[in-house]
Amino acid sequence: MNAHAKIDSKASIDDWAERSQFWLGVYSDSLPRRKRREREPSPLALTGQGLSMRVDKGALVIRDGNTHYPAQVREWRFFKGALDLPPRIIVIDGSGNITLDAIDWIGEQSIPLIRLRWDGHVTSIMHGTGYAADPKKVAWQLETRTDEAARIRFAIPLITRKIKETLITLQECLPILTEPVDNAMVAAKDVLNELETRTPATASDLLGLEGKVCRGVF
Repeated sequence: MNAHAKIDSKASIDDWAERSQFWLGVYSDSLPRRKRREREPSPLALTGQGLSMRVDKGALVIRDGNTHYPAQVREWRFFKGALDLPPRIIVIDGSGNITLDAIDWIGEQSIPLIRLRWDGHVTSIMHGTGYAADPKKVAWQLETRTDEAARIRFAIPLITRKIKETLITLQECLPILTEPVDNAMVAAKDVLNELETRTPATASDLLGLEGKVCRGVF
């Protein structure tokens, strides 16, 4: 390997470590903080290589996987009936091991264990009742599905945020302004302005506005 290849390899590793730390921070900062004497509202998400779940002296010990090097080890110790128990544990891709004792432990505490592929598809769900969904969220989804106004109210902030992040990507990741980039930014700003000044009448209209941004970008 020549000197230039070594430099490129090191830069690639450093960039990966930096972005991993960035997204870990974004995920941690975005989670709602648990109030005192309040149960943990957020799921525990695990990923990376070498993650593990085991039982030690009656407590569930979870070690997150490694996504880059060097990385800070993340480990949790949960006790039965504690308020900080996560409502569900989600394993996203990655590799590792889980002991039979750990499976029994989370089953006794009624904590669903959900395994996702890298593309978000569910590969397995383990739960004592065989039903791992949050009943309140399912009820909300069913209710919102039949209420177009509620669907629009829910979707507008999401699409608005997507467009704002698109503008940041265009400005910061494509520093050399070209005509296609300039056209994409104009399209995104026009749709963003329309969303801020006028509420779409239907969900189809909202999707049409999002499509204008996509056409401008691609």
